Amino acid sequence: MRISKSFPLLFFLVLCEGSAQAQGERTSALLPRWVHEKHCAVRFVYNPPIGEDFPQIPLILRRATREDPRYGTWSTLMPEGLTQWISPEEMESLVEALEKLSLNWDIFQQPTSFARQRIEPPPPPPHLPWRIPMARRTGTMEIDITSDAESAVADLPSAEVCRSMERLDPAFHIPIAVYNFRGTRLGWGCKVPGFSLANRPEPPSHSSR
Repeated sequence: MRISKSFPLLFFLVLCEGSAQAQGERTSALLPRWVHEKHCAVRFVYNPPIGEDFPQIPLILRRATREDPRYGTWSTLMPEGLTQWISPEEMESLVEALEKLSLNWDIFQQPTSFARQRIEPPPPPPHLPWRIPMARRTGTMEIDITSDAESAVADLPSAEVCRSMERLDPAFHIPIAVYNFRGTRLGWGCKVPGFSLANRPEPPSHSSR
C-alpha cells in the first residue's frame, strides 16, 4: 500500500534531488538539475464528466536530448498512451508551469509506472488485451509526474482543464511538440485560436539538431 501526503509540487522536485527544503517555498532553483534526471516524465489522463465524452487517450511527455533520435519526432501511439518526446528545456518549463497551477499534489516514495496493463483473462478479438488508462476520479484530469525514486499526482477539475492547459502551452518550442500539444487540447474539447490540424510541421533535420 502506498501512503501519501499532500505537499506543494516543489517538495517533489526537492525529493528528486535527495534533499529537503521548507514546505511551501516557491523557487525554480532546483528545476534545472531535476529535469536532467533521465526517467522523469509527465502524464495527463482525462476522464470528462459522464455523458459529455469518452475517456481520452493519455498524453505522456518524456525528455529527450538533441542527440536522441526521438528528439523532435512525431508522437507515438502506444497502449499506455500518446508519447511525445520533448527537450530538457521544455520539460523544465512544463513542470514550472504545473507548479504555478497551485494544485494539491500527493507525493509517493516510489515511481509510478506508465506501462500498459494487460487484461487477464484476455478478451476475445477484436478487443485489445490492454486496459485503457483512466483518471482516478471521473470528471477530472489526472496529472502524474514520475522520477527514478518518487512520484506525484494531482487532480484537475474538468471545468479548469482548458484554461489550465492553455497556461502550459508556452512551455513547448519544438514545432512538432507545439503542434501535438495543441492538437491534444482540441481533442480534450478546448478551443485553440489560430491552430489548424492541417498545418503539420516538418521534423527537424539531423543537421539542425
